[in-house]
Amino acid sequence: HIDFFNVIMGQCLMSLNGRFSQLQVFKERFGFLFNIRQLSVSCSNSDNVSVSDLNDNVSVSDMNDNLHSQCQLLQSLLCKLNVSTVDLVVSESPQLSNSANSDIDGTSLFDELHTLPNIQPETVNSPLEVLRYIHATRLQECVPNVSTALRILLTVPITVASGERSF
Repeated sequence: HIDFFNVIMGQCLMSLNGRFSQLQVFKERFGFLFNIRQLSVSCSNSDNVSVSDLNDNVSVSDMNDNLHSQCQLLQSLLCKLNVSTVDLVVSESPQLSNSANSDIDGTSLFDELHTLPNIQPETVNSPLEVLRYIHATRLQECVPNVSTALRILLTVPITVASGERSF
């Protein structure tokens, strides 16, 4: 019984470690969208937010630069083509870029995240609530990149969990 139990517990621990490492990668890629209310408020009130109001003692300019780089990184991660194919396509056609092959445009996502506090009510906080609000008020065309990013953010964990259960 002990040998059987130890083997099962070892497999469980390895599986949990693998899942936690996958969740860590997921958090690194999409984590900035989880605090969308705080993100939106800090972007829209850049003149009204003082350094003492920020948890990390980071200036608003640094926060905006960080947000912009995270949006650009998300765009590159969601790019449908691999790097070698993109280089080939761009070299053949200079007007094409990564944004033409991505589900979102990083710069537009950044701009939409700046606009979002002006259109959403104070009661909408979580990514799911924001997405529901966007669809309930038919704002998908006004903030398409936010809508797409939130749908991906909220779908990926379910996709992983359903795949795990189907074995």
